[in-house]
Amino acid sequence: MAEFTNKSYLIVEDDEVNVMITEKMVEMVDASYNPIVKRNGLDAIDFLSEYILNKHTPSLSFIVLDLMMPMMDGFEFLEEYNNRIYPHTQSTQIIVLTSYIHPDNQFKLFCYPFVKHYLEKPLSRALVEETMIKSNCKAA
Repeated sequence: MAEFTNKSYLIVEDDEVNVMITEKMVEMVDASYNPIVKRNGLDAIDFLSEYILNKHTPSLSFIVLDLMMPMMDGFEFLEEYNNRIYPHTQSTQIIVLTSYIHPDNQFKLFCYPFVKHYLEKPLSRALVEETMIKSNCKAA
């Protein structure tokens, strides 16, 4: 199991190109962050659950979540996260990243207190920097 550092973040994304872009954009804003990558929501929930069961509290700075993935999509992840993970780690913020979202679904995202931002692909450095500042993940 990957270890969390003081500045770790989780990418939940099935597309390798989008993972590389996300890693690069975050690195350009603050190279001290350590990415942990899971390819679908189920793997991410299992990873976070295992960490909690081992009596550790995840110290992720933030989670970047794609909505469209196999096995467990982003909305299913959010529901599982809300029920199983959030009670143990209420400081981690989730940044949703997707190509398109219907306005009704965008509204549903923000019903979760840990979803702080919604970004459309493709990412840009300016957008990542602005979001990290708003999320208190980077000094202004």
